[in-house]
Amino acid sequence: MRRQKIRDAAFALFVEKGYAESSLQEIAERAEVTIPTIYNYFGSKSSLLLEIAVEKQEGMEEKLDRFIATKIRDDPVRATSGWIKLVTEGALEALDREVWRSIYQTGLGDDNLGPFLDRLQVFYLRKAVEFLQALKARGLIDPEVNVKAQAKILDSICEHYFRRLIFGDGRVRARYVAEVPALVTELFRGMVRKDAG
Repeated sequence: MRRQKIRDAAFALFVEKGYAESSLQEIAERAEVTIPTIYNYFGSKSSLLLEIAVEKQEGMEEKLDRFIATKIRDDPVRATSGWIKLVTEGALEALDREVWRSIYQTGLGDDNLGPFLDRLQVFYLRKAVEFLQALKARGLIDPEVNVKAQAKILDSICEHYFRRLIFGDGRVRARYVAEVPALVTELFRGMVRKDAG
């Protein structure tokens, strides 16, 4: 119960002030614990953030698997546009925009956050491979397509739009909605079955 109280207090502060600006003292005061108690449970502020991030991301794999199982019909471009939307907006819903900003801004210089971002990238790349393999299994893309290479491109598109959503302003979403179908159409230009005409 105390561990959850610390996580909740820290998450609220990270959303309000950002990760870098939130001190362990403020987290301790809000959670009504001491700083040594936080260290006993988490070891460091970055470890606390990692646990929050992992907890918030746990539901994404289930959502992505459900999408692969139920949303792939006969239009690979539409399915892929839906995939990009789910990956980018789903991650944004799982963890507040301000917290993601803090993770990206702090992550490169933090020994714990950098590897966390790497693990996230590996996770989303693996899921993109599974998604494209499902399209291939349904005969919606050419059997000769290198799924791993195309998954890297798809993952890069997701990463690009995710960063634009967390660092951009309100206009970014409108451009994102307009650009994704065109990018996906171009992505599939080389993946469509040769006999699909």
